[in-house]
Amino acid sequence: MVLCIEEEEKKRMAGTEHSFCKNNGSHIRNDEGFRTQASIFVVKWVKRHPFLGLHLAYFVVCSLAGGMSLWAARKPEPLPFLDALFNAVSAVTETGLPSVAIHRFSLSDRLTLLVLMVLGAQTFTAAIPLFLRRLLGLPHIHPRPTFHQRAPPDRNCAAASHLLPLVDSTVNSDAKDVADDELLMDVEALRIMSWVTAANYLLCVLVGFVACRLCILYSPHATSVMKENQVDPALFALFAVVSAYGNCGYILLDENLVPLNRSSAMLFFLGALLLMGNTLYPPTMRLWIWFLQKTSRGGKKRVYEYILASQKRRFTHLLPKNETIWLLVCSLVINGCQVLCMSGVDWKSDALKDLGAGYKLLASLFQSIATRTGGMNVVNVATFSSPTIFLTLAAMYIPGYPIRSIRQSISNLERKFFVTQLSTILSKYGFLFVAIFLICFFERDSMRNDPVNFSFFNIIYELAR
Repeated sequence: MVLCIEEEEKKRMAGTEHSFCKNNGSHIRNDEGFRTQASIFVVKWVKRHPFLGLHLAYFVVCSLAGGMSLWAARKPEPLPFLDALFNAVSAVTETGLPSVAIHRFSLSDRLTLLVLMVLGAQTFTAAIPLFLRRLLGLPHIHPRPTFHQRAPPDRNCAAASHLLPLVDSTVNSDAKDVADDELLMDVEALRIMSWVTAANYLLCVLVGFVACRLCILYSPHATSVMKENQVDPALFALFAVVSAYGNCGYILLDENLVPLNRSSAMLFFLGALLLMGNTLYPPTMRLWIWFLQKTSRGGKKRVYEYILASQKRRFTHLLPKNETIWLLVCSLVINGCQVLCMSGVDWKSDALKDLGAGYKLLASLFQSIATRTGGMNVVNVATFSSPTIFLTLAAMYIPGYPIRSIRQSISNLERKFFVTQLSTILSKYGFLFVAIFLICFFERDSMRNDPVNFSFFNIIYELAR
């Protein structure tokens, strides 16, 4: 019995050694196997973690790295770590709330803030999931055999005795071909959307930088402002364009854009970037896809039509046609109301009194665009009247995409879309905002002369209770 046990043990050890050598040899022969397994592990890890967790981790890592960089960089006045971290978080989240004067930052600090604004921009982060899905989330597609590559006639004839299985396999093959065609269309659509978003960001930043740099170059007033504040014009133009397109609000001047409130061309380009980088980003992307679809032929045209038809399924910021029109209407109405209020109520106020008529309209238009999501100022907002300040507050309360998603059929969507959107706007909170605005408008003199009895808190308290 002991001999039998020893023989079984020897056989087991020999089998273990044989399997080990076999496995070891397979690893040596397949050098790419480890890299394939590593990529599979990365793919599984990314799929195992939710998107919100990765999104949060991305911003936390960028904030900590940026805060450490701002804190460790040499500068004339030391910056506490808390201020460095706060400014890094403010830049990467596109908040634009500096805790210290901007002139205290050195050149390396400003470049760090510039990089953080790029990494945190909505238009930049929107492209990251597309590239990740291309690199990690898509299966490998094998090309299907053509008609000439399929089984020869003799084999088909030999299989004629099994006619029913042949029909079933043909049906299954057709279904598989349709599924493969849709999958290939998804892959091509994802590839196109990833490059369109990246090209859109680079094109907007490049065109905006060249335009702003030329505006400073051919404007004696802007050039003198740069010299007084000891700011490089090229760096200022790049910083302002990245900040505007990301809707951050950081400007390399302590007074923001107030010293440049007469630079009409620069404010025009920055205002356009503010809109295209946030509230009008979905219409911009849809316009790009529509333009490419109209100028393409053949298979590319089919892919662009597929992207426009699938919309949110391919790209979160590509809205359907009705929602895109609604977004344009909302932006026009909100900005128009702010311009009318600033021009009508504050035309002779301290905020606009030093500007001419044309500059007043331009400042009102730019301020209505910037105060909602941009954070840039061309006038002192604190000197506005109470109704204008409240209207600005209400506009900031409205999200960048005031859209309520509807999960219904296409016919119901077309029939009830605008009714649903209007019911969202015309709610009890909408009437409350209108009531507060009207009271602030008619009682603006009392609020200015008697701020104790006629205050925002008293008005809101009396209406809400």
